[in-house]
Amino acid sequence: MPRPVTGFQIGTVEASGDVRILPVSGDFDLAAVPEVDSALALLEIEAPAVLAIDLRELELIDSSALRTILNAVNRAHADGRRFVVIAPPTGPVGRLLELTLVGDHVEVVDDPSALSPSS
Repeated sequence: MPRPVTGFQIGTVEASGDVRILPVSGDFDLAAVPEVDSALALLEIEAPAVLAIDLRELELIDSSALRTILNAVNRAHADGRRFVVIAPPTGPVGRLLELTLVGDHVEVVDDPSALSPSS
């Protein structure tokens, strides 16, 4: 049974034109996956051209979180939109994405200003 979500938080969604950014912080692990899945599903209903998850404030990310990200990428591609991870490449999340080769399947940027729909 997953432990209660502790140290995890979803921030206020940032919306600018046809871009939505879902900021998360703390521990993105198995216990947090249902909350992130629900938040992403609500944003996907809006059908923005770009949907991003901001992982710059994460302290921990596990394999279930990576799976959630890959599932979101697959849904975005099927719907003809971009799904982007915001994370510094030299930070713990960026290094994990590189180490697990998830970064080969996900667009990763370190600056949210790179998220214009035409990029």
